[in-house]
Amino acid sequence: MKPFNRFIYFVFSVIFFLGCEREYHPVGKSLFDGQRFISGKQRFPVYTYQKKNVAVQSNGLPTAQLGKSDHPIFGRNTAKIISALTIANSPRFGDFQQLAEDTQDDVIQENERVTQVFLELPFFTNQRDADNDGVIDSRDANPKDPNSDSDGDGITDFIESQRNTNPLSEDSDGDGINDNQDTDNAAYDTENQVYAIDSIYGNRLATFNLKIHELTYYLNELDPIDNFESQEIYYTNQDLYKQGFVGQLLADHQVTLDFEEIRINYEVDDPSTEDIDETTRAETRLSPRIRIPLDPTFFQDQILSKEGGFELESNGRFREHFKGIIIQPDVDSFTDDLYMILDMNRALIRIHYQYDKIDANDASQTTVEKSQLLINVNGLRLNILENQPIDDQITKRVNSSKEGKPADKIYIQGGQFHGALRLFENQTDDQLNQTLQELRANFWLINEANIVFHVDPSTPKESFLAKRLYLYDYNTGMPLSDYGEFQIDQSTNNPDIDKERFGGILELDEQDNPVLFKFRITDHIFNILRNDAPNVELGLVATSDINNIVVSQALQLNGQTQPLDFPQSAIINPLGVVLVGSNPESSLQNKKVELEIIYTQP
Repeated sequence: MKPFNRFIYFVFSVIFFLGCEREYHPVGKSLFDGQRFISGKQRFPVYTYQKKNVAVQSNGLPTAQLGKSDHPIFGRNTAKIISALTIANSPRFGDFQQLAEDTQDDVIQENERVTQVFLELPFFTNQRDADNDGVIDSRDANPKDPNSDSDGDGITDFIESQRNTNPLSEDSDGDGINDNQDTDNAAYDTENQVYAIDSIYGNRLATFNLKIHELTYYLNELDPIDNFESQEIYYTNQDLYKQGFVGQLLADHQVTLDFEEIRINYEVDDPSTEDIDETTRAETRLSPRIRIPLDPTFFQDQILSKEGGFELESNGRFREHFKGIIIQPDVDSFTDDLYMILDMNRALIRIHYQYDKIDANDASQTTVEKSQLLINVNGLRLNILENQPIDDQITKRVNSSKEGKPADKIYIQGGQFHGALRLFENQTDDQLNQTLQELRANFWLINEANIVFHVDPSTPKESFLAKRLYLYDYNTGMPLSDYGEFQIDQSTNNPDIDKERFGGILELDEQDNPVLFKFRITDHIFNILRNDAPNVELGLVATSDINNIVVSQALQLNGQTQPLDFPQSAIINPLGVVLVGSNPESSLQNKKVELEIIYTQP
């Protein structure tokens, strides 16, 4: 039962008792005469401690990070990707299996040969359209008004979408006539897709070199130490490239990001369609992505030439044959900071190849056919993350926290730096804090309980600033009870502010400067004070997805031998912030973190 409901239930119980049990009315009157309900607000100490992970679990993540950033506070962060590959069992190249080519007289040798190979790493795209007018919010002049006119041609976005004209161009077919006057927009290709790209941080115009190597280390799905009965856990500091498990160089390519749809047109015009030139029409349409050409000779030797061989009998055999790839940016080649979160579940290697085929019109002749083979990069995947701090200020705070001294600042960033909190009692207390004992003796109805974290003035206002924090049980990695109290709020069509009542959303001032994060933990406090729930230590991290409560593993700086249960949503988030802690310098005393309880007392 929620605190407010408990209060209402209490009041109505008293009224019912007084109204229905008349013979006891004088007793009730004597008990409650002259009494009233008093509302109050009181603040209590929150003790903050700096924590740092040596490494976090890197397999089993839904996304992958790639790039380089030099942060003025957190130092240099770099990310590379190591991944196994997935292929269909006994794939057929061309029209026939190799066994048929070798044994059947009426089947020719198809001589499959690789022409091009690409590694494709898709971006996350944002297609939200709150007003359903056919224009995504990021491109819409007014995302909440379907009658907005984003291209200023005098026709609303909604009407243009219905007419199959381009709501983002005043001249959809490019004939020099404004859509408002044009009576013939038939030449406009209505299949054009407009994308908004998510999760790119830093300078999107920066360039860098990306190297792709063959991986020579077999990535186990199951842990051999545990007799293959549990999942093998890999950590972000297990850099197999530095350990020497590197095979052939497959690509060394300079990358400039392109956020437009990739259109690959037909190479040959179909003579049977005289009115249509197929060479101007898209045969393949791909969402925006990094597309790297790979060495075709390697894939000819290791894939197509193995058709019918034991190497391709199953995906397991294939993984022993071709163990994976290493995707590594050249850190020194970046022209500026550029850090990306990529949709690796849709990543793939696309092999273009040709093969011989008997001419359908003349059996004595052969023709050349084209085809593709797709190898998925969505199997076992590691994200190697490295941090090179500017100084040892964070480590000093970690060491002070181990000694039980509350931190003046809390550094929060990704899977590296996070905070721990204790409510009412200090880490060094040997017995239950007297304040908590006194609170449990009070007859308080808890209306609301909040923790407010103020952003430290040293936090830079830039693109790597965390927009959302997550408060959880530090010992288990699981959310507080208040997290479940407030269901997903999708009224805004924006997942960044789901569970808005639970909080943790960055608040800005009128100049868009970062100010504070606020959490409502009413149910958690009520359980501590009224239900004798344990006053557990709380953890604080930055999150990229408030709805992701999966628990991963982390190795801490303090030398603990057992891994720490740690929120996965923090690992896949490179953003950071510096908060004012519980023991700040004198100039920031008015911003130190505190617990605020609003209560009612009879």
